[in-house]
Amino acid sequence: MEPSQKPLSEMVTLYHWSMLKEQWNQVQQRWYTIYEHWYPLLTDEWPAEILVIEAEWFYAEVPISTLQDLLKSRGIEWIWEFRGEEAPASFRLAPDLFVPCYTGDEGYWTAEGYDWLIYASQERSLTFAGTWLVQAVKACWPNWEHHIWRGSEYIRPPQTMTPRPRGAFPGYERLQYDARLLTRAERISVWGKVKKRWQIPDSWAWYPIIGEPRPLSNIICLQALWFSFAIPPERLAERLKQRGIKRVWGIKEGADIVWEVENELTEPWYDGLESYWTSKDLDWLLYVSHESSITIAGEWLIKAVKSAWPEWEQHVWQAYAYESPPQQATFAHRAQLPGAF
Repeated sequence: MEPSQKPLSEMVTLYHWSMLKEQWNQVQQRWYTIYEHWYPLLTDEWPAEILVIEAEWFYAEVPISTLQDLLKSRGIEWIWEFRGEEAPASFRLAPDLFVPCYTGDEGYWTAEGYDWLIYASQERSLTFAGTWLVQAVKACWPNWEHHIWRGSEYIRPPQTMTPRPRGAFPGYERLQYDARLLTRAERISVWGKVKKRWQIPDSWAWYPIIGEPRPLSNIICLQALWFSFAIPPERLAERLKQRGIKRVWGIKEGADIVWEVENELTEPWYDGLESYWTSKDLDWLLYVSHESSITIAGEWLIKAVKSAWPEWEQHVWQAYAYESPPQQATFAHRAQLPGAF
């Protein structure tokens, strides 16, 4: 199977930037980087193995596929994309999804071995580091000497590549569904509304982790594995569709990663991070905890669950340890989003 034909889930994994500390430490040790900026913004003196060029001219004159093929010919199968603390996420991606550009967050790209690095800055610069990479870029771009970066106010080419939107993960334009990472401002707004509506404390955890749901009515807590077994994602999506819900918010632990997805991609399971699921009307909520529980809130959703699952009372959550269903639920759409989601 050609790389371009692979499912997106096999080509990219999303991470919160803090999950990549070990990899980032390796980059820092090799290249003396910081998240906020690097060459040319770090100093006016550039090391010999670094080439800093006018980003927009590079995009205009060198196809991104040329750079992708260059990395693949080097035997590079996976690339790390690091975004800063204020960015929604970072990535591990296949070369075919590699697009080094500024998206509202400065970005760094490298691979295992860390013998090369690419940095895109807010000052319309693109930095290539590593002797072999600098030589390769010069070889595939005869015009490079005319576009050494000397400041952000250079004359732009008549046509430039349009950077991907801030927060959009690599390859997002290939998707057949709507899946969008919210920006930092949007995340703060959405999480604030959800917390206020459902009385979620700053500690992040909700019921049953913080006790019985006495302050609120219309809440039940069930065994998460049995819920997924009895009500698979497609059935949940159908019920949301019947309710007129087209898009759903998926909020990961800490509220640093918030997705807006079509209802077909509402798949509440624990993947190492607890999560909340709801939509703009805030009249329902699903909360998946690390204690193998799922909390269901909202009168209409509870009625729908009870109607679709007559045995629900046998699977009210009491403790973390309970007998698993005879076979785990098959998440039909699970592979459609980056692994960390």
